[in-house]
Amino acid sequence: EQFALGGGYEIPLACDLIIGNGKVGLPEKGLGILPGWLGTQTLIRRAGLEKGLWMILGAEIVEADTPWINIPLKKTELTWAKLKTIADNTKKRRFEPLKYNFAQKLLYLGKFFELWYKVKTGKEPASALLALQAIWRGNNQDLQAAAGIEWQAILAAFETKEAEKGIRHFLETGKHLYK
Repeated sequence: EQFALGGGYEIPLACDLIIGNGKVGLPEKGLGILPGWLGTQTLIRRAGLEKGLWMILGAEIVEADTPWINIPLKKTELTWAKLKTIADNTKKRRFEPLKYNFAQKLLYLGKFFELWYKVKTGKEPASALLALQAIWRGNNQDLQAAAGIEWQAILAAFETKEAEKGIRHFLETGKHLYK
């Protein structure tokens, strides 16, 4: 089975079109860090706030299907003619800043207080709250400004004890420490 996880999924998220199969995900929270190649910005703009929060904050790995990718195709379905037709009909993707509606603002506030409590009680790594804040602050900016916001969150996450523990645990066991 094929996987595109972390940076291996974040690079395609910046593309106009994603064709593939297998599984995709942004499991960085399991290490005590957060997506760092614009995943907190491009996934939300592709899949929407609710689904993006679910994947990033849950460290979820899912089947490569809509909305996570544009076109799921198996290797046997990949032909030059088919790819050329798809490419010829592909529009340039725009990464416009998002405007949050009232329901999205409530969703964010609920998630913020839930994560704040879980971080304070040691049930979630601090990176989860940093990721949520980067998502909220960055996705209503242009992509260049959003990159700076995500970068600051990444630097802050790497300074936490949870990141050190999570990365060390992964290197020693091959498993994520935080679920």
